[in-house]
Amino acid sequence: MRKTIFGYKISEVNKIIENLREENENLNATIVTLKLHNKNNGNYKNAKYILLEEDLKNYEKDIINFKIENKELKTQISILTNEIESLNKQNAKLKEQNENLHKENIILKEELAQLTNSQVAVTYEGDLL
Repeated sequence: MRKTIFGYKISEVNKIIENLREENENLNATIVTLKLHNKNNGNYKNAKYILLEEDLKNYEKDIINFKIENKELKTQISILTNEIESLNKQNAKLKEQNENLHKENIILKEELAQLTNSQVAVTYEGDLL
């Protein structure tokens, strides 16, 4: 039997082949480990990405709701502003009516006082006769 291959002893070639097989198995094990790690890392990133997407969708929904609420509030503000203007006009008219009634009351009190003084004078003259 031949004991050499290409100038190498068969026993040395068998050792080299065995060492290469072990190294290949180790590298394959490392590759599997790295693939699992990468997959797990990818799942983590995917999970994080999914959570961020959900957050983004929730924020977009919130923005839409805020826009709707903002529009409703602007409408309410407009309605209330118109009501305030109307009430201010009504208040001004009522103040004017109140002032006029107050003046009329003063005039009526003065007339009453004059009538009361005339009545007293008529009564006094009637007692003298």
